[in-house]
Amino acid sequence: MEYKKLMLKQLPLVTFAHSYVTEHYQMSFPKAKNNIEITYIEQGDVIKTFENHEQLFIPASSVIVCTYDRPFSAESEAAVHSHSTVGISVEFESHPVTPEQIISCSRYISDDPHSHQLMAIVPIFFKIDQYNSNIEKLIKKLILTYAVTESFRELEACGLFLQLLAEITQDCVRNTFAGDSSTPSPISVIYSRNAMNYISKHIDEKISVSDIANHLEISNGYLSNTFKAITGQTIIEYINRVKINKVKELITNKHATLKQAGDSVAIDDENYLSRIFKKQTGMNASEYKRMRIKDSDI
Repeated sequence: MEYKKLMLKQLPLVTFAHSYVTEHYQMSFPKAKNNIEITYIEQGDVIKTFENHEQLFIPASSVIVCTYDRPFSAESEAAVHSHSTVGISVEFESHPVTPEQIISCSRYISDDPHSHQLMAIVPIFFKIDQYNSNIEKLIKKLILTYAVTESFRELEACGLFLQLLAEITQDCVRNTFAGDSSTPSPISVIYSRNAMNYISKHIDEKISVSDIANHLEISNGYLSNTFKAITGQTIIEYINRVKINKVKELITNKHATLKQAGDSVAIDDENYLSRIFKKQTGMNASEYKRMRIKDSDI
């Protein structure tokens, strides 16, 4: 895992915050000074390609921290890609930092009151898991805050972004102290990717762990343990996430009712659908639809 130390020389100004859904994601980004972007990939793995042809694979349910220090392109081969992203403008310095330096930074208190700067530790990307799930919630809360028209939104958005950096820094410190250097086996990654592909292709059907395990010709227990180890979430959580992402697309872009969207992803219990929709988005379907419409008008 690679880490950077960001030294902010001023308070950040949030310049954009939105959710984005598309069918074939492909964009290029130039080098940009004084810009930081934090993106949560909800659906559709992403491949970042740099000028020297170096590539970085970033799975869904990950958070990317981008400082635009070099040009790159981003592409998703998934049928549907969605992400939530926030960007700021701020003067800052960025330096590579080792795990040993992260531990030192977390314990260091300066005796010089004039030397204090806002400091954050960030990775290139990281998976959302049970320990850092609040980061995803903060990103979505910031998007909702930025969408309002009141004059104080800049102050509140700035505060939420600083809180977001603090949460990411704490997660980096936690992972560093944990010292978990284990890497998943290639076969575990393959099984997990194949399970994700199966879910994507059968999104309009009822899907069980047994269905996927039988398709992959492995046991339910092995699949469940492997999938959780690789993705940080259970198969049912992932299935629900993919289905809700499709529901969000249908109610906003296709003007479907919640029941119609639920039928399209084989969730015929509207009460159950409403519960998992609110659990994942923090709002009910009508609130989400109003937020997306307002965000598109900004």
